Amino acid sequence: MKFLFYLFSLVSYSINVFGQFDFAVRFDTSRIDPLMKLHSFSYGRIQDNLFVFGGRRDGVHSKTGGFDIIGSNRNLILYNPEKNIGQEFRLAQLDTNLLDALSASNTCFTQVENMLYIIGGYSENSFKNFITYPSLIQVNLELLEEKINNNDSQNISKAFKQIKHERFAVAGGQLKYLDHHFFLVGGHKFTGIYNQMELAFQQDYTESTFVFEITQQNDSLSPVWKNQFRDELNFHRRDFNLSPFYTSKDRIELMAFSGVFLVNINSPYLNLASIHSEGFTDIQNFNQVLANYQCSRIGFYSKKLDRMNTLFFGGMAVNYFDQQDNLINDPYVPFVNTVSRIERDQNGQYSENKLMARMPGFLGSNSEFITKSGTPILYDEIIDQDELSGDSMLIGYIIGGIYNNSEIRNPWQDSLVNLITTNPYLIRTTLIRSNPSTNINKTIRKEIIQLIPLQSGQYRIKVNQPYKKLNLWLTDVGGKIISHLQFQASDEPTLTLKNLIPGIYRCVVLVDNNYQTQLPITIR
Repeated sequence: MKFLFYLFSLVSYSINVFGQFDFAVRFDTSRIDPLMKLHSFSYGRIQDNLFVFGGRRDGVHSKTGGFDIIGSNRNLILYNPEKNIGQEFRLAQLDTNLLDALSASNTCFTQVENMLYIIGGYSENSFKNFITYPSLIQVNLELLEEKINNNDSQNISKAFKQIKHERFAVAGGQLKYLDHHFFLVGGHKFTGIYNQMELAFQQDYTESTFVFEITQQNDSLSPVWKNQFRDELNFHRRDFNLSPFYTSKDRIELMAFSGVFLVNINSPYLNLASIHSEGFTDIQNFNQVLANYQCSRIGFYSKKLDRMNTLFFGGMAVNYFDQQDNLINDPYVPFVNTVSRIERDQNGQYSENKLMARMPGFLGSNSEFITKSGTPILYDEIIDQDELSGDSMLIGYIIGGIYNNSEIRNPWQDSLVNLITTNPYLIRTTLIRSNPSTNINKTIRKEIIQLIPLQSGQYRIKVNQPYKKLNLWLTDVGGKIISHLQFQASDEPTLTLKNLIPGIYRCVVLVDNNYQTQLPITIR
């Protein structure tokens, strides 16, 4: 057999205070309407009004429980972020199965015109069972608003349609709509009461992206499945960010950013994958290290420059900056106050950048970014950068999420979940034009991974920098994991390929917990 592969994986990248994106960010905080002290909720929007369902009113779950019905939001909240005014409407008149699914947390949701779609989610239901709901709910926001305005609560159920399918039993995944198709990406099915000892629950990752349409006949909905991309490594992720992204000029794909956790190891994904109707593409030679968990984010695209940027506000990450601006690695993925961005430039090169601004606390996880009315939008979560005018522009609001009100960066790890609450603030986010000549370049590292032939089909893995631990996964072209190997610094890590049948393979390498790369391999 002949083995063809890339011998070297060379990555040299920087974290910048500013880059070609010539804006700074300012935050202004005020107490939010108490009804919106929520996290992990779903929402739809008509003009300035948000229709908010589900989510949690408590903080982070403990190591031995959580997600009980008492802490669930089981009402509809109508909220206007510009006025910071909320109203609450009871949903108890709805069918129990519908109400339970609407009240879940960590649902997958998206809006198409005036229809909100909510899939899955996890919580304790009315029958005291902890489940991930095999449910898709369509909410007619226009009709719902009409019923509310006319005080017609008796007929509010007409605004909802629900169907069930086991593929919809997903929590912690993402749902988006692109090119007339729904994309249900990643996530897991969680059944039973959470317990760190993994004795009281069953957890099954979808490890897939499902592409489908929704048809409606005789007032009922039906899914039409178009495609499934299964990859046991790449889509074994949850609690990640998925956003539309201009991967090249005039081409929008769905970008899966970071997320947790890699197979057989509690370390976040560092790679990005762009998803489209034909499959997905790994972004080569790039790691995301400053935002590794779902958080508020917003995109910017300049057609003039062909530059795409996505900003990430706080959340949790495997790296953070201390008060002296030193980059600190923490394998427990603590809360951070970093504001970061990922940029694709006109040459197709990706970079991760740190902005000067910091979040006003350890905020951002499981929150949402709401654009201000009148902000020029190109597509969904992407602001038209070329249409921004003035030196100071209020572009939106960060609402909800989790707030770590302490100096301890990871209270959950220290069994101090009482220090974590729901976010009590409305965070107004303003762009301020800045001088790009103030760029500060901070090179993190430069790494080379090399495969050195030893004998037929066997290779030594050489990492040209000090490290403590190395993980290696080998997958086939269909995304099936063939092997997972772990090595310590004292080992001589090797990879054996001689027993594999001809085909295309992918070797994914994680060095410690803060550098991930992949080497394509073809066996002829």
